[in-house]
Amino acid sequence: MLPDGDILIAYVLKRALTVTVLLVVASAAAQVSSADVRMCPPAPALDSDFPDPSILVEPSAPEPMGGPPAFAYGTNVAESGPAQPGPAQPGPAQAGALLNVPFSRSDDPQLRHWTAPADALPRLPAWAQPGFTWAPAAVHRPGEPYRLYFTARYGFSGRPCIGVAESPTPQGPFVPTSETRPLVCPLADGGAIDPSVFRDDDGAEYLLWKTDSNCCSGAPAIYLQKLTPDGLALEGSHGVDAPWILADATPLIHRDQPWEGQVVEAPSLIKHAGRYYLFYSGGYYGGGSYAVGYASADRLMGPYQKASAPLLSAANGLSGPGGQDVFIGPRGEPMMAFHAWREASPPRHRALYVSPLAWNADGPIAPSDCAPP
Repeated sequence: MLPDGDILIAYVLKRALTVTVLLVVASAAAQVSSADVRMCPPAPALDSDFPDPSILVEPSAPEPMGGPPAFAYGTNVAESGPAQPGPAQPGPAQAGALLNVPFSRSDDPQLRHWTAPADALPRLPAWAQPGFTWAPAAVHRPGEPYRLYFTARYGFSGRPCIGVAESPTPQGPFVPTSETRPLVCPLADGGAIDPSVFRDDDGAEYLLWKTDSNCCSGAPAIYLQKLTPDGLALEGSHGVDAPWILADATPLIHRDQPWEGQVVEAPSLIKHAGRYYLFYSGGYYGGGSYAVGYASADRLMGPYQKASAPLLSAANGLSGPGGQDVFIGPRGEPMMAFHAWREASPPRHRALYVSPLAWNADGPIAPSDCAPP
């Protein structure tokens, strides 16, 4: 039997060892939790140039694999390699041809397999400069034509504006609804870019866009305005003012966080658990600092409260993720599509990523391919 002093020392050493083990276990658990986000980035769903993706899930289309197919639309690219300015030719894409609006289809319920891109908008309207078509968004109501909202440079202004085209099928070819004027073109604010459509519970549709004021030392903002029932005009914007002056548009957010740099753009709005979530991108799109953030509100028109940090960034093991679209997938679950730079896969390009979007009590969780703990 040990003396009383030795028993006390042994007891203290045992307690210290126990505390040390617990701290090591806790530290390891914290590292695993961090790794869930940082070390398990999703794999590309389409490892070719496909920036600024927008996804349309179409329940009314044929279902060869037992689930509704999905259709992806993106910023203009060359059929092989990055996009180069130049006129696009109508008809099937040729090797190296510019795709005004690259289009791809997936019949995989997980959206991990996609067809080779083709052109959904082979002919631009007369008001648009060839070779500069960005960030489209497709929408469909049963029994109506498919609508494609797209950005193109307006005439000699060189500024981006938003147009709309229609097609009887999701793959196109989409035909512009106007040859002479865009749908949204606030030239005094630098133009407009990055259209997306939100459909509320009552079926009303709203167009979101970003003013391109950062072109001219201005402060860009993300706006929202209700669409007419056919989706081809903005409610309240008529006559000589539209599309140049949009007095009825509601600003939702401005740039005001350091990580956003000079830009907030690529809006995508979804309603989850009774709350509105506005996802957006910030930072410089051409580098690794580009990132995805979000803001939320109790009402559609706001006010929107931004999260304290980006949701998806280089910290998640991806280079410059952004240009996101949040949507309901083939299985009825929220999903996020976005692009990220593939630096080690020459030529450097922005691949398409698609991943389920999980949520907790605080809001959305960054997409990850880590297995649940």
